[in-house]
Amino acid sequence: MSDKVPTDEIERIVGVSRHDWDHIGRAVSDEQQVYILHSKECIESGIDLRECEFSVALDLGINPLMWKQQQDVPVVLAILATGRLIPLRKFPVITDEQWDAALAEGHARYIRFLLGDPEFIEILRSRPEPMEWQRKMIADYDQALAERTHRDKD
Repeated sequence: MSDKVPTDEIERIVGVSRHDWDHIGRAVSDEQQVYILHSKECIESGIDLRECEFSVALDLGINPLMWKQQQDVPVVLAILATGRLIPLRKFPVITDEQWDAALAEGHARYIRFLLGDPEFIEILRSRPEPMEWQRKMIADYDQALAERTHRDKD
């Protein structure tokens, strides 16, 4: 079972502040350890963080090859259909205001980059009960895709 790390210590280790809905991780190569900074949404849910789906996925172990290029940097975490924890992408330094502005201005390519691989979106769609951050990611992706499709028609 995953160990709990104090809030101030985990933010220092991972290297970013807690995000509203993204779970951020860091693979510390010197320690051969992966740390999870749970989202604000997860914290506010009141669950024992060791029972969060991301902690459970970490308990299954990681595939070192998938983490090889993502060590010692903060990364947005995802869970494969197999239940394994993976680094989805390096954590973007973007505020919620910048996110909303990018959506409002229709920067579909930028949004698509931030959202990650479309295959990941399909993994999220296949989940029986997606979390709020997952539903938001799917909705944002669909909106960006619709805007791109509309723009391509013009």
